[in-house]
Amino acid sequence: MASCTSCFQSSVSKSPYIRLEVGVASKKEGATPVSGLDFDVEKGSVLSISSQENIASTTDRHCLETLLKLHPLPMPKHDRRIYSILFFCSTYRLGFVAIAIANLSFLAVSSRSHSSPTIHLTAYIASIATAANIFVAILARNDHLINFWFKSAILVSRFAPLSIRLLAARVYSYGGIHTGCATASVAWFVALVAMLTIQARDKPTGSSIAAATIAYTILVLLISIMTLALPTMRERFHNTFELSHRFLGWSVLILLWGSIPVSTFSALRSEESLSHALLVHPASWLLLATTLLVIYPWIYLRRRAVKTTVLSPHALKLTFNHGPAPPCSGIKLSLNPLIETHAMAAIPHSPIRTITGYRKAKGFDLIVSNAGDWTKALIENPPERIWLRGLPAIGMMHVALSFRRVVLVVTGSGIAPILGLFSDPTRTTFNARIVWSTRSPVKTYGEEVVRMVKRADPEAVIVDTSVVGRWDLVALAYSMYFETKAEVVLVMSNGKVTPGIVRALRSRSVPAMGPIFDS
Repeated sequence: MASCTSCFQSSVSKSPYIRLEVGVASKKEGATPVSGLDFDVEKGSVLSISSQENIASTTDRHCLETLLKLHPLPMPKHDRRIYSILFFCSTYRLGFVAIAIANLSFLAVSSRSHSSPTIHLTAYIASIATAANIFVAILARNDHLINFWFKSAILVSRFAPLSIRLLAARVYSYGGIHTGCATASVAWFVALVAMLTIQARDKPTGSSIAAATIAYTILVLLISIMTLALPTMRERFHNTFELSHRFLGWSVLILLWGSIPVSTFSALRSEESLSHALLVHPASWLLLATTLLVIYPWIYLRRRAVKTTVLSPHALKLTFNHGPAPPCSGIKLSLNPLIETHAMAAIPHSPIRTITGYRKAKGFDLIVSNAGDWTKALIENPPERIWLRGLPAIGMMHVALSFRRVVLVVTGSGIAPILGLFSDPTRTTFNARIVWSTRSPVKTYGEEVVRMVKRADPEAVIVDTSVVGRWDLVALAYSMYFETKAEVVLVMSNGKVTPGIVRALRSRSVPAMGPIFDS
């Protein structure tokens, strides 16, 4: 059998063209057909594929063993307990803590009396803080702001050293701002409810009792939303979580529109008009801005025509021919927009080559794999039209474009979100190697998806677990990282595997990152 070492070596021979030999795994013992690739090292592109079979090939056991021997996985360089603490202090949690500090600072500054050193909190201050935190929590999820953050991070990559780019790539942890503000809003509202309760007890008028009653109703809804948003609850009852966030969230907004006038009226001075009090109340304007932010994505709700291609019994390709979509951006799909929405990673259509160069092509593809009841129903009954809501929001894997050499470690259906990185042939400064572990890739995702992977990385390490079993992805990623002199390892897997691989690589001083449950 031909040596597999050349599949992984990053060194370049004197000639700009080299021949790569790729072993093809087979269930039949001794069957190891070899396909050749003519590869232009200087341009980094495939010149020809001598065997069509190679596109759908997987990496055999010998090649995997060869890769592991190139750079054996060492023991962690850091104490596990200390590193677990450092890993716990993630950018996401630091964002959460920053929001908490900002709120405590606001409490200290706004509630301190000139005549007394003690903190004196008023219902007016608490209502402003509640409205402000709800506004920022919703703003943090705005598609325009998310895209701005990611594009800014990519812009930094053009000029900054690797250490700055690794820091900027943490932009995908913006969810810490959302959860931090959402949690702070509940804390402020608890204080507001307490003060409205005292007010209703001391001055039991119709307006004060009504204000307290509405406030308690809102508090129950907020606690319900927050409870269902906890990671364990969200994972176990995802559909309920989504429905609660939408309908209970809308209910809170409606009740707040009733709460602010009623509570303002109950605290109104005799010489002041209600309309003037509401106009000068910052909470009124913050609530208006929040309401507009909630309505805004629904303005883009469209029922689009879609071309469907069944890739396999487990995978479906959706093709849309309208508008652009950034690589790895999330397209929000729905068969019933009010009930549930599912975000799928976009694969932009490649630029069209013309006599004068390239011009952007409209449209994008989505790869839907069987990951639940909704996706299963979509694959079994492909639609001719489907609802799209909001704008394409850039996802975590887009940060790969901040780096020049990347190792992408993927399991199962995580292959779909990374394919958008390779749709633009004019992007010459980005080079990536793929390590994909999955069961029966051709049978599960179809030959077209495997071909797309091979076009993206002709030397992709595809671990067919039904043939060669499960392999240590940490060890494969570690060896590939050093062999290719990559700048970072990006991981796309499920909620348990991703942090495990990231933590193991970081403990060995390898820069690694992957999506978190709220990215």
